[in-house]
Amino acid sequence: MNADGELVPDQVGKSDPAQDWVSNAKSAGESQSQTLKTVGSLVEENPKQAALIVRDWLGNAA
Repeated sequence: MNADGELVPDQVGKSDPAQDWVSNAKSAGESQSQTLKTVGSLVEENPKQAALIVRDWLGNAA
């Protein structure tokens, strides 16, 4: 019951679906960002090998 005497549903232990979605999206974005940084570092360190891999992917896409 609130201060006005109205019944209020118990919110203890219940999460907000929108907040959960935002948290999950943020976590996924951070993970993707880290993956892109790792791949970027590997490409910078090995540009010729990276080019060969991309050419192979493109060649196999057809």
